[in-house]
Amino acid sequence: MSMYPDEQTVEIDGEEVSYPGLVNGKFSSGDFADPSKKPSFIPAETVNLILDNLAELITACGGAPANVGTSQLVSILASAATANKAIQRDANGRAKVVDPSESLDIATKNYTDVQDAAHAALTTAHGAVSAATASKMVVRDANGRAQFASPSVNADVAIKSYVDAAVIPPIGFVYIQGAEDASPATLWPSATWSDVSSEEAGRYRRIKGTYSPPNGGSMGSSTVGATQGHAGQGHKHYLTNASFGNMDVVHKLDAGGSTYSLPAFTGNSSVVTTYAEDMLAGDYGTPQLDYETRPATVIVAKWRRTA
Repeated sequence: MSMYPDEQTVEIDGEEVSYPGLVNGKFSSGDFADPSKKPSFIPAETVNLILDNLAELITACGGAPANVGTSQLVSILASAATANKAIQRDANGRAKVVDPSESLDIATKNYTDVQDAAHAALTTAHGAVSAATASKMVVRDANGRAQFASPSVNADVAIKSYVDAAVIPPIGFVYIQGAEDASPATLWPSATWSDVSSEEAGRYRRIKGTYSPPNGGSMGSSTVGATQGHAGQGHKHYLTNASFGNMDVVHKLDAGGSTYSLPAFTGNSSVVTTYAEDMLAGDYGTPQLDYETRPATVIVAKWRRTA
């Protein structure tokens, strides 16, 4: 459809001519070098149609159409947010409108920014919750945390209780810290540990069994101490100044040292001036002086997880 008039064939002075003489659907000025190419005729109806539409446009944009004045169309255009004015872009290619009030109104940058900020500030956007709730979007709580259910497959989110159970010993677990070992607080910093070394302060540990004394008891006769050779410590026994019915027994270390008198005992009637017998190597061990039979001490600490 077009505002141009329809082409017709009319007879003028016995000659059929096209009226209004459009060329390719548009008005033509004809060809002065070729009289056979006549100019088009613009019907009054076409001119009226154009003027009527311009008047309607000017009126709709808040103007007052008149038959004088060349700025009637320009005056109805504005880049500012002006009521009843047609929108014209400014020198920067922008145009303004007021903030919208109805759903079909044009949205301004200010309106969009306000809505974005309001949405960003929501704590329950789209029904999101911080608790472990099925089929709900997740939002952090006031402490910046969010909760999930315990995982069941490898790709699930791991939660604190699951990780703690997997890598941290349970409450009540006892950790024995050797002299060069790290403390449990270093190994498992998220757990609470109490030093309970006082429960066994200064005591040796022994595997329970038939020969084990009760807790807190002494090691008892079942204790394996020094060997016979260590106890013998290579020495001689001397009997001196023997007389009938009475002998003094003297014990003297082989390497020299103090003489210790032992209680008298009744011997035979033979007179013995001196008697000495070596405790030979191989019977009770090679003579050894200052032999240490106690184990070296290693101090340990006892810790128990309490939380």
